[in-house]
Amino acid sequence: MKSPMKTPLIPFMLLVSAACASCQDKSAYRLNFDVADDAGNKVEGVTIKTAVHDYWQPGEGFGKDIAHLVETVTDKEGAARLSESSSRCEMIIFANKPGYYESQCPFKSTSIVDDRWQPWNATIKVELKRVLQPIPLIAKKASVGWGEYMRLPADKAAYDLEVGDWTAPYGAGKAADLIFEIRGKTDKPGENYETTLILSFSQPQDGMIFVERPKQSVSALIMPYQAPNEGYQAQKTWRKLRINTVAVKGGYIEGKLEDETKPDEDYFLRLRTKLNEKGEIVSAHYAKVQGSFLWWPTGWLKFQYHFNLTPNDRNLEFDPTKNLLKVERGQEVTEP
Repeated sequence: MKSPMKTPLIPFMLLVSAACASCQDKSAYRLNFDVADDAGNKVEGVTIKTAVHDYWQPGEGFGKDIAHLVETVTDKEGAARLSESSSRCEMIIFANKPGYYESQCPFKSTSIVDDRWQPWNATIKVELKRVLQPIPLIAKKASVGWGEYMRLPADKAAYDLEVGDWTAPYGAGKAADLIFEIRGKTDKPGENYETTLILSFSQPQDGMIFVERPKQSVSALIMPYQAPNEGYQAQKTWRKLRINTVAVKGGYIEGKLEDETKPDEDYFLRLRTKLNEKGEIVSAHYAKVQGSFLWWPTGWLKFQYHFNLTPNDRNLEFDPTKNLLKVERGQEVTEP
């Protein structure tokens, strides 16, 4: 049986939105950039690129945007400026320099005053993370083929990150690193349901900790370099709820749809924790999951992880050329 949904491929492009043939007049915009590294040092020689929208060309489907690329370079103070004109001021800005991870910054203006996009002369702060100590890790997209969801083999099953498989009797895994339990599973997702996915762990002091993504500047190294020492929770639950609208005499009862899963959530994990006789941690392994645990109430799941094989090493800066796990095509991880 095939999984219920495939992950769409998103092209590298300017953000696309509906436009009209009468909205082709250009207005000026001016953007300033303030670029610093993760230690707060200003960075010189950073190339900043973006695509500037020229006009919308009617055609097949919704037509297409016509744009051109512009770029600038930061000075010794980490400063740079872009001055252009555009019929729509909506863009993604890319900042690059060898020895640093690429950063992306969205910018959108919706108002014009005196033929200038607002806010005029805005300053965008960009954090450019340094490439510090990329190391070999186990990394995998836990999915089937090219990003398809995999079926949970039972209502409760454990996954081994080192082996990259379910534990016995469902797979070749040995360590129960992640324990998934689904309650209220349904085979009829179009009907009413209340389904919960529970993630727990096998060892005392194992757990997970949520990491919030920055809102303005997003680095190719999405999460911090190292997992934290403390703050891990022993269990996490996500609920999905569907109540369909019901017609009643004289009207109807409004339905609702709730989903606690957010695809931009990231987590650090502490696993295989060993304690001494005093209950103190003497050994643990660390991992990270980027993009949350995506699942369906029908019992399908996928996630992406990095796992450090070295006990007590919290470094999770990955060298994508040195994956310690042999994975199938479509399961490769290219993010650091």
